[in-house]
Amino acid sequence: MKPELRQSSLADTPKRPAAEALRESEERNRRIVETANEGIWTLDADCRTTFANPRLAAMLGCTVEELLGHETEDFLFPEDVPAHRERIARRRNGESSTYDLRLRRKDDSECWTLTSASPVLDAQGRYAGSFAMLSDITDRKRAQEALRQQSETVRARNTELEILNHAMVDRGLRMIDLKEEINELHRRLGEPPRQATDPLQNDSVPGAGPAPSPPGGGGA
Repeated sequence: MKPELRQSSLADTPKRPAAEALRESEERNRRIVETANEGIWTLDADCRTTFANPRLAAMLGCTVEELLGHETEDFLFPEDVPAHRERIARRRNGESSTYDLRLRRKDDSECWTLTSASPVLDAQGRYAGSFAMLSDITDRKRAQEALRQQSETVRARNTELEILNHAMVDRGLRMIDLKEEINELHRRLGEPPRQATDPLQNDSVPGAGPAPSPPGGGGA
């Protein structure tokens, strides 16, 4: 073997395993990303999608291809856009954050996520986009909403009961006042009171006897 050929062969020997190891590492990372339970979303500096894994696409009810190139706002409800823009502004300043994010699926239904997002910087340290991992918490949100509605129903029923109780107490007090007025009229006529004002007693006063017959009202 010529010396120059031997030297070239020896120089190539360590490079082949290193390249293979790199390919294996990239393949392993690719499988992890594609099979992760969390959605993975990368955006450029203009908030356009540069990468999305299959899990994120499934959460949004679309394909990965339908995500690429689209802005995040394309998958938000209009009322959620201002808060999203505020978070992006903070991310441009280097802030990472974790928050609940409501996404709009392709069929316009809700997909609630727990999102952890961080800024991505270029070689010069400038903002180049963001990286986010999203967990689907839609079922948890629905359970919380159902519990909230039940709590509101209980509070409403309690309020109705309190109003009814107050009304019954007021009615009882008015009845007592009316009975007192009737009894006072009986006293002025020299007759015993005929209405019980104690709520625990019957309406008639014991021993009061029947009301007297009007004058000239004898039997035939």
